[in-house]
Amino acid sequence: KTPLAVIKMRVQMWEKEIKNNPSLQKQISPESMTLVLDEINRLSSLVKRLVVFSRPIQKNFKPIDIKPLIEEVTGMVDISIDHKNISIEKSFGKEIPLVSADSNTIKQVLINVLNNSIESIREKGMITINTSYFQEKDMVEIDICDTGEGIPDEILDKIFDPFYTTDMQNGTGL
Repeated sequence: KTPLAVIKMRVQMWEKEIKNNPSLQKQISPESMTLVLDEINRLSSLVKRLVVFSRPIQKNFKPIDIKPLIEEVTGMVDISIDHKNISIEKSFGKEIPLVSADSNTIKQVLINVLNNSIESIREKGMITINTSYFQEKDMVEIDICDTGEGIPDEILDKIFDPFYTTDMQNGTGL
């Protein structure tokens, strides 16, 4: 990250010089400087995500109730779906036991899946979240479905590959 910080600092210094020097303004537009700074920020964000991905993650496993966790996460994403006319329907199975898990990791997974669902829905749609408990396997399942476009068959085998993404603007595939 240090080289990016140095580059950003230098570009910001040049930006100040350009603002104070009309002859330089003719050569380098303010839009160009803004574009360079935006791309540096985007690259810096990507580097941060890669660093997080490469670090061993400390898990804090403890018994959690998934219902309030799902309620919390859907409350967070509700803000971003208002402009698309998307509704979220939740159905919680009966007698869902506590799950031994890291709540932050489960939240992040749910946020990622819900954001993918939101992106796949163009203007109007529904996301359904169902929970079930399978006693014979001692397994809790969270099932998330949406009315979005779905994943094209030709890329289905790539979706779990690290760094694979179809969102070239903002996605990292992590």
